Amino acid sequence: QPCAVILQVDALRGGIGGEQNSHWRDVRVGLEGRLDPLALVGGHPAIQAHQPLTTAQPGAGEHLNQPALRVAILGEDDGRFADPPQDSRERAQLPVVVLRTSRFFPEADDRDDVRAAFDDLNLKVNELLYRRVDLQDVVDAHRLAIDRTADIAFDRFIVSATTPFEPEDLAELRTDAPAVLRRRVPAFEPVYAERGWRMFDAIERVYVNARARDVLGWAPRHDFAAALERLAAGADPRSPLAVAVGAKGYHARPTGVYTPRRA
Repeated sequence: QPCAVILQVDALRGGIGGEQNSHWRDVRVGLEGRLDPLALVGGHPAIQAHQPLTTAQPGAGEHLNQPALRVAILGEDDGRFADPPQDSRERAQLPVVVLRTSRFFPEADDRDDVRAAFDDLNLKVNELLYRRVDLQDVVDAHRLAIDRTADIAFDRFIVSATTPFEPEDLAELRTDAPAVLRRRVPAFEPVYAERGWRMFDAIERVYVNARARDVLGWAPRHDFAAALERLAAGADPRSPLAVAVGAKGYHARPTGVYTPRRA
């Protein structure tokens, strides 16, 4: 059967190859794959799926409606490597959709201080508020992008769990995130208290998925509120798909927090 759509994903980057491969190899492979992906797709519509190469600086904002052609790199970049160059798209006359996904990996955080301060599940449920997405919702977004690519021509979307926060919360989120969460999702307190969990003191940025919902028709189901409901019922906060996939490991032998193999 003829191929209809090409899915291009990240190759090596910090959370995948960083434990065994040099930093510059990660950067080179990641950038080369984005500079001209249309040279690789053989005349088929393309969907790029990747996570940021760098993190935002403190105070970088909520990343609402970023300018076109700025997708992959946050912080001190100039946008040159954020999307495939415009002349490549025009030359090939092919539709391209870029899905900038939040983190969805199940492995533990790679920062020693964070792992020591937070239970791993506590950390991941916290992140659903601003920079994490469930694997099932990622799959759903890709399937929708496949169906809509030809109609969209070119666009980029943030694929992240729906946040309960609003733009007016940003200043206080950077100084007292628990107070903001108590206003927006008061039901979190008893669920967290029962488990001895806590919210981060501050949140510096929030990924907003409004355009993916509006344009793609994406309807993510596994957000912070849904995770709370499942926790309160004594269930796993992750989707059945995320539980089934688990962590497979990126290398033949474990070398660090990202590489252990487990169910």
